[in-house]
Amino acid sequence: MGRRLVELLLDDDRIDRVVAIDRRSVGHPEPRSEATTLVPLRLDVSVDDPAPALDGVDSVVHLVDTGDTRDDPRIAAGLLDRVLAAAASSGCGHVVVLSSALVYGAWPDNPVPITEAQPVAPNPELAYAQAKAEMEERARSWAAETGAGLCVLRPVATLSEGDSS
Repeated sequence: MGRRLVELLLDDDRIDRVVAIDRRSVGHPEPRSEATTLVPLRLDVSVDDPAPALDGVDSVVHLVDTGDTRDDPRIAAGLLDRVLAAAASSGCGHVVVLSSALVYGAWPDNPVPITEAQPVAPNPELAYAQAKAEMEERARSWAAETGAGLCVLRPVATLSEGDSS
């Protein structure tokens, strides 16, 4: 998801700089506009302070969703807290957080389709959904405290016969 987002941002002439942070060394596409600069950084937010990398950044898109953050919700919350603190210290005005539609829970009385008006009610036995709900709450609190804008993305899991999600 991050690679595709970087590609889209590099195609947008309104964006002058994209800071792409990943804990692994990854290849990134070249900017297609002379007005856009790509700054790829290898940074592990769990140990490295992301604040210097966010200096002068208007928006942060937090897409971390890896095996270790799924297995241990405390890791996911800790990473988000570090990113939000860095965003606040750099004066960032907007944050996008990756969550999951699983935060709505699998309840028999859920409306179909579920809309944003539906309250978050993750199933208690699903740690991943609980972690995503907690991350959303942390991000909402941060946005209220800082006055920054917040967008929560809740993609759904898709299934197909004979294939993985």
